[in-house]
Amino acid sequence: MATNTQNTYTYYKSRYNKDQKGNPLNCKYCDTQIQIGGAISFKPNASGWKYVHICTKTSCIAECISEFKCELSLKEFIAREFNQNAPNPRQCNAQGFCTFPYDQNMLTVMRGLGGKWNSSRKGWQMPMEIGLRENIVTVLRSANFEIDGAFGNLEQAVMGDMEKQRTEHLEWVRSKGLYEFQIGGVEWLLRNTVACWVTIWAWGKLSNRSVLSREMAKVV
Repeated sequence: MATNTQNTYTYYKSRYNKDQKGNPLNCKYCDTQIQIGGAISFKPNASGWKYVHICTKTSCIAECISEFKCELSLKEFIAREFNQNAPNPRQCNAQGFCTFPYDQNMLTVMRGLGGKWNSSRKGWQMPMEIGLRENIVTVLRSANFEIDGAFGNLEQAVMGDMEKQRTEHLEWVRSKGLYEFQIGGVEWLLRNTVACWVTIWAWGKLSNRSVLSREMAKVV
């Protein structure tokens, strides 16, 4: 009586689409170049066998199952890793901290973007400077990262940075002992691109004049 023996292998989403010599890695069955993260790689035997790469076409998967007798294990891997409802494993949070499954190519990208590896949190901290963020966000999106809006929305980030600067200026002004209506005037100055605000009697006080002049210089 024939037995339906099933083989179990360790599968990976393809981490490379070229070999060490720069030659394209192709699907074993349809001979099209595989895509990073869009194909399946496994080693049928621990010794002697090279990795087998297959794309996710139904016909190629069927041929792989037939040749390697791995229907159960391969279908389980596909259901788990290629489920459209599964969470994206590549994440970038509001503080620019990135996590993703091991990918040698992505490590190079992280370093190129100025990222710093955090060994305790097992991820990469991206630079937070507004001037660098546009390029970082563009590259991460092209690499299929899911990016938190607080980091990825550049307009929101710029407005948040401006609001932080306004708050710092107002705290400095309050520390100089100005009246509330004067502080309100400084806040108004900080929220207008070109403006000038003066109260005649307060202008005569040397200390207040210095404070107001400093804040006016930021917007005039």
